[in-house]
Amino acid sequence: KLQFLYLIVRIGVVPRRATMRRAINRTAALGRRARSVAVEADHVQVDGIPGVLTSTFLHDNRPEWFCEQSRQRVSAAYGQEKDALRPAIKAAEVVNGQLCVEWAVQHPAKPDAPQSRFDVTWLEAIAAAPDGQAGIAEARSAEPMAFEPGVVPWSLESYASKDGVVELSDLPGVDYTAAMTTDEGCLAWLETLHTYGFGILRDGPNTKDEFDVELVAKKTANYVRESVYGGVWEFGVSEPLAEDAWDHADTAYGTDKLPLHTDGCYSYDPPGLQMLHCVEYQAIGGLSVLADGAHVLKQLQAADPEAFHTLTQHAFDFSYFDKDNGHYLRNTTPPIVLDPFTKRFKQIRLNDCDRDPFHPTTPAAVYEAWNALQYHANTATASVKFLLQPGQILVFDNWRCLHARSSFRGKRILKGCYMNREDFASRLRLLRWRSTNEPPPFMPPPICPAQA
Repeated sequence: KLQFLYLIVRIGVVPRRATMRRAINRTAALGRRARSVAVEADHVQVDGIPGVLTSTFLHDNRPEWFCEQSRQRVSAAYGQEKDALRPAIKAAEVVNGQLCVEWAVQHPAKPDAPQSRFDVTWLEAIAAAPDGQAGIAEARSAEPMAFEPGVVPWSLESYASKDGVVELSDLPGVDYTAAMTTDEGCLAWLETLHTYGFGILRDGPNTKDEFDVELVAKKTANYVRESVYGGVWEFGVSEPLAEDAWDHADTAYGTDKLPLHTDGCYSYDPPGLQMLHCVEYQAIGGLSVLADGAHVLKQLQAADPEAFHTLTQHAFDFSYFDKDNGHYLRNTTPPIVLDPFTKRFKQIRLNDCDRDPFHPTTPAAVYEAWNALQYHANTATASVKFLLQPGQILVFDNWRCLHARSSFRGKRILKGCYMNREDFASRLRLLRWRSTNEPPPFMPPPICPAQA
């Protein structure tokens, strides 16, 4: 009963007490008898669960995709073929409160798992919940997506590389001392971030005691942004930690590979910029990975305009649940956010780790659109890989750039913080104005003295 109550609250549905009591009694009663299961290749229908459970829905929520400790989605496979999203079901039955699904073909990401087991209580609760992710019908514009003036989309082909790895010296950046001590150097730094969505501060302090996170934040976006992870944070490991030893319920605190994502999709206002400085590196692996969301979305819109449009209209649920530290954040938002007035690109929100399960009635077109976005983000030429070294500080626009990390062994310690997007824009606007010595455009006309 407690598990059922928790699951109902977890998906945001709290029925009246009498309704909940009836639901619990009904679930217990069904658990005492065999449930019939009607099986088709593309769906199953379980006695006591409204509607049908499509193979797409079940495949997307296979329990083996999720981290047992953080409950984040840590493994999934996306490809160009849409058929991969709806694998055929060979057989299914309910055994001891679990729906056991046998897949007709083993998935290449999980070749050792030809069968998936779903908690029937969870399936019943999510099927009974209203679908809060429905999109808004709107005519699709044929116009290509626009960007703010000065934005230059990029990909791996924009830089010299070897096996996909780019030297730090070949990436956009400015001298640390110039950016921190002069308006001219700082403006060059902010223009770099505006143009490419990321940049490297070169030849800065190379130890964690010497590195001043707050100074870089002040020059970049006025101040450090607080979050559930604190203000200035330091994290890393010298050896793999057990998941119950992580400081937060987040896979970034491990050593495994992290997929391309943006941070804070579960926030109403996701972090605007992120700073990362590798203050200690004695490891093998741990490459940083960046992809330009501007480039990815241009590719998606050109190749599949319907998928692009779907992702601007259909809202997804993203959550962060950390019971030990007392956090439960949740946000419903389209993955692609355009400015409602100018229709310019504003944000990309892509994080499969924090994406809630789709509702069982979610149209296949939504799965296909999400798959198409993942495919274009993860093509070999979409991202750059590089090794962050002590003294080289990375800052990137979290509303634009996707970031990831390769797995590693050894010691890798990073220090950094979040910053607000609007405060970065404020600093850029201010330094541009200072460089012209002209009055701000919003200044009122001066008061003229009375004529004699």
